[in-house]
Amino acid sequence: MIQQVANTRTTKALTLKDIINVSYASCLNFFHTNTMFSPWKFNVFPVAYYFWVKRIDSSNYQYQSCYASGYYGTTPAGMNQHFDTVKTKKISDIQAMHPDLICDKDGDERVCIEYVYRFPPSPYDPKKLGFIIMRPSRSAKSIAGTDRSIFRYTIVITPKPGLFPIAN
Repeated sequence: MIQQVANTRTTKALTLKDIINVSYASCLNFFHTNTMFSPWKFNVFPVAYYFWVKRIDSSNYQYQSCYASGYYGTTPAGMNQHFDTVKTKKISDIQAMHPDLICDKDGDERVCIEYVYRFPPSPYDPKKLGFIIMRPSRSAKSIAGTDRSIFRYTIVITPKPGLFPIAN
């Protein structure tokens, strides 16, 4: 969806609204209603993190992160969302995030998408997800630094030119 959402527009750069819509649509297979929002019927809510990098030279990268989650709000427009301005980071910082974000040549770009189900602040009850006998274990800390999560999935892609950085 990230690669296709701007196909019919003259301006190909993704917006925060695009990220919100893609994040919302990505979770509709499980949260097919507004159950992804508070009061969290399944006792988890989805968070989609996006980390964009562009190699400037052999030791420096441009970097931008953003996320959209079901923690706040009751509709996609009200989703909890955030995006950072473009920053410059050292290759060691990028390597520490995810080794597949390292680009081969100057000007190359990568996007790491991390999708997790996070626990709300209330006590986590795995029975609400149908786990009566088996208990899903917590994921290791995510790239974003969160540790209250299960079912973490990470993918790194090379985006189409012009999609990133994200505009507000």
